[in-house]
Amino acid sequence: MVLFAFFAIALSVDAQVIGVSPSNLDFGRLERGQNARIQLAVITTDPDLICEAFVEGDISEWIKLDEYGFNLEKGTPKKIGVSVSVPEAAPNGIYEGLLRLRVLTPKESLSATSMAVSAGMTSRIRLEVSGRQGQWFRVLKTDFNNPRSGEPVRVEAIVRNDAAITIFPKMHIEIMTNDRRRTLSQTTVSKDAVEPESRSTLTAYLPTDGILEGAYILYLWISASNETFEFYETLNILGLGAQTSDIVIDGSLYHVMMMPQNITLGNKITVYGDFRNTGNVPIYAKLAVKIEGEENKKAIHRSDEVYFDALESKRIFLHYEPEYPGDYKAYVWAEYAGKSSHIHEYEFRVWQFTGPLAGSETNINYFILPAIALILGWLFIYYRKYYVRDFI
Repeated sequence: MVLFAFFAIALSVDAQVIGVSPSNLDFGRLERGQNARIQLAVITTDPDLICEAFVEGDISEWIKLDEYGFNLEKGTPKKIGVSVSVPEAAPNGIYEGLLRLRVLTPKESLSATSMAVSAGMTSRIRLEVSGRQGQWFRVLKTDFNNPRSGEPVRVEAIVRNDAAITIFPKMHIEIMTNDRRRTLSQTTVSKDAVEPESRSTLTAYLPTDGILEGAYILYLWISASNETFEFYETLNILGLGAQTSDIVIDGSLYHVMMMPQNITLGNKITVYGDFRNTGNVPIYAKLAVKIEGEENKKAIHRSDEVYFDALESKRIFLHYEPEYPGDYKAYVWAEYAGKSSHIHEYEFRVWQFTGPLAGSETNINYFILPAIALILGWLFIYYRKYYVRDFI
């Protein structure tokens, strides 16, 4: 009995003991594309040890450690940086994992009368992915031909799946009259599964039998995962003897303005561009604006389509309201007939506060605090001059 108790005491003394702070790693709420870092302190009260660290769980690929193998000196905390990077395609939700620390062997040999017991420590990792989940997929490019009367229209759309889930896109096409009141031909095609973080091409053929030579509207929408992209393009049906080389489709966005370039939160920015149809057939064109610095970095804001006759110039407007304060960069271009114009770049600032100094670089506190001090001083002098004298 005495021998057993002595053995138990020796066992507990020679076991390698390590501790960590914080005990659990909670990264809080993060948005897609964001990074975060927590400093982990590891310490031991035993003789110097050799440790290894590894991460388990669904988010193990998101987590990076400064060191995966290190030495622990007795009584000296070892600081290890733990970083997380949330993928752009991560769905909203709560994610958990485990950080395991394991003692390999002590650097100093144990005495012959003692027994080594392997030790370890487990810390729970937790984070929440939040933010707007729109734009699960993007339409990277659309293309179509201008056929002769009676020949089918071939339409292609390249779809990019940015989500962590598989999508099943559907494409619908219509040929409409210019007043958009009558549909002359239509078809719908579905695409097999598009895997996460991949792209695929949707192809459809639309008959033009019975449609006379002239300019029409090609209406196209693509939907998947409760998101829909719509496009209006000008389709030109050629005569039987016409050559496709007779059609010139081109345009130029030759002037762009953004006003104002300093606004307060809750106000809108107006973007307008002067576009010219330099081709010899009618087209539809629209402005596209990508804002760098907003929450959904992949979102593209588009204006309504504007009709242009051959060689016609018009101004296209787009209104945008920022959701957060900060410094932004805007990329503006025109989209027409499956093509894109030259990109114009602008910078603008969104302020949190309102008032006459909102658009300036001046700190409003430099004016408010002295004004408050003057008012309080005046009240104090007024009180001393009248109320104290009357009391005496």
